[in-house]
Amino acid sequence: MAAGPCQFVFISTVSPALTEAFRERVGRAFSAAGLDPAYHCVVLPSMPHERFVGLVGLADVILDPPGWSGGKSTLDCLAQDPAIVTLPGRFMRQRHTAAILRQIGCEATIAGSLEEYVTIAARLGRDAVWRAQVKAAVAERKRRAFHDVGVIRELEAFLTASVERISARDDAGL
Repeated sequence: MAAGPCQFVFISTVSPALTEAFRERVGRAFSAAGLDPAYHCVVLPSMPHERFVGLVGLADVILDPPGWSGGKSTLDCLAQDPAIVTLPGRFMRQRHTAAILRQIGCEATIAGSLEEYVTIAARLGRDAVWRAQVKAAVAERKRRAFHDVGVIRELEAFLTASVERISARDDAGL
């Protein structure tokens, strides 16, 4: 295994049947790769948000799932200075974490392909020095994600222009 001896931690859904189906699917995939899912896969019960954020602080690497992205979870987890690997996709829902990492100037863990995603994740898992550098960069720059008023100003300008267009149409009797 590229990452060496490690464990993947998942959090169960509110549906026991869905969680069990997920556990079986992941177990088959790990077994097919010659890995023992009982060792490598840990499924924790659903938990309060504060506990989830605390759990993030214990992880060496956070895998932003390809096909879906953290968004609010990523912003919440910045409190723990995580080393997050992400693979932005075609849809907006697949690009939130990459956008957050770009905004804070931490782009080294944004993958351009699935192969690169795996390579970055494995390196973060094995290379403690690089992982510490990534986490330190997040710690130093994460405030940028919360203190950028440029986005607010752009939204204000859009809303003001929209109201002015509607008012002009109303004044013209359109």
